[in-house]
Amino acid sequence: MRLTRIKSLFIYAREQGYISINPCVGLKLKDDTLPQDEREPYSTEDIQNWFNAPFYQDKERIATHPDRFWVPLFMLFDGCRPSEVCQLTKKDIIKVEGIDCVSINPDNGKSIKTKSSKRIVPIHPFLFQAGFLDYVNTVEDNLFSIKKYKNTSISKDFNKWADAHNRKYVSKNPQKVPYSFRHSFTDNLKQAGVSREIVDELTGHTVEGESFGRYGKRYSMSILSDAVQKVNYNIDLNHLKWG
Repeated sequence: MRLTRIKSLFIYAREQGYISINPCVGLKLKDDTLPQDEREPYSTEDIQNWFNAPFYQDKERIATHPDRFWVPLFMLFDGCRPSEVCQLTKKDIIKVEGIDCVSINPDNGKSIKTKSSKRIVPIHPFLFQAGFLDYVNTVEDNLFSIKKYKNTSISKDFNKWADAHNRKYVSKNPQKVPYSFRHSFTDNLKQAGVSREIVDELTGHTVEGESFGRYGKRYSMSILSDAVQKVNYNIDLNHLKWG
């Protein structure tokens, strides 16, 4: 745990420009992470159980809580954090190189976890199939009407619901939590042969290594889009339709 905190400190110092080289790059200790702090990706069955739950069969409940419909899908197919999706605005849905994307940024009072979290992510084709752009056309500014509590994450209410949903319908395993969607995204791309650097850029993690992290430019949107389109869980989720 101490090494993890030290590594986080040096990552922050590197991102803020206080140091030019992160001395902790590649530094690991055996069993540095405690078992209770680890998270596992969801299995195919877990993902099916999540989206086959009663909430996703109820159009009225979905319309009342659209964040509960869209946030898990963005975590699963685009690797986004819950807080990143919950604070999206209509202006954050953009085209880059002719590709529909979401812009994760700290503009207009939004917040991001780290400097490397600021990024643009191509929208996975399944989200279009589920009707995301149709949903976007129904809002004027914020994608979701979510109350922001003082000194807490904008995703507080979503996280509370998602934790309960996970335990009731998906898994009692303490290492399987809603954040497992992001781990599933990462693992899926890894199995598809996508490089770690591309995965890190898509998920908003610091790209380690001097060549890629400090001097390398961001990947083109076409390269990132090609990677995102490789995400395939071989699961039938065709019942997930907005509206």
